[in-house]
Amino acid sequence: MGTGDKLLQRMRQSSYGWSPQDLEKVYRYYGFVVREGGKHRIYTHPEAPNLIATVKRGKRLAVGYIKDAITLIDKLIILKEGGEP
Repeated sequence: MGTGDKLLQRMRQSSYGWSPQDLEKVYRYYGFVVREGGKHRIYTHPEAPNLIATVKRGKRLAVGYIKDAITLIDKLIILKEGGEP
């Protein structure tokens, strides 16, 4: 189990208190790429371009960003296993 897996497990247990850097580690671990937008970072996955997340820049993230990441990564895992999200 890699660092990204461990972070994701911890995020599943508690969605509070995560930094943008923590979220970026998880997204990158699962193959998402980042590009810079105006006030946000935009994460997309090359194998699933419909999986998109926007994350504000700042010191702390709202719980919704973490919950969205968990949902997107779960959809990605289902897609890679041959299912439909």
